[in-house]
Amino acid sequence: ALRAEIAHGVDPTVEKQRETEEPTFGDLCEAYYKHAEVRGKKSVDCVRKRIATHCGAWLNRRASQVTKNEVAELHDLIGADYRSLANSVGDHIKAIFNHAIKRDLFEGENPARGTDRFEETKRQRFLSLEELTRVNAALLEEPDWRHRAFFPLSVLTGARKGEWLAARWK
Repeated sequence: ALRAEIAHGVDPTVEKQRETEEPTFGDLCEAYYKHAEVRGKKSVDCVRKRIATHCGAWLNRRASQVTKNEVAELHDLIGADYRSLANSVGDHIKAIFNHAIKRDLFEGENPARGTDRFEETKRQRFLSLEELTRVNAALLEEPDWRHRAFFPLSVLTGARKGEWLAARWK
């Protein structure tokens, strides 16, 4: 086989060198984490933990060895119990490979591209009467009048801090 490759003009030393220079999936992850941290993304620690937990076996493998089938199998395995988590981990893997492709760290197709997402049911969360009573008691003990005013207003309207900060009197 080696002689046939040489006969067809393939230099085995160049191929071997290319293999050793190819980044691992862990290398791509670290490049993505650095990029996300520089951009001020707050979820980097969460992404790092999820990748370590669910893709830890892939970290020392060459990035090109991670296959579409493996990503789909991982997605299905997690999704059997946790649909939202499976979609999230799949999104993280896709983002890591997309970043690597964009930065020319990886050549090839993104193995997470085209993975079918699980349908997620949106949840609404409301405070129970007991929780609302406890929040109100804690607010009454709050020494800063701004916090005593802000939290009930936010709870009653459902507005977030950023929405209140962006609001203007007209």
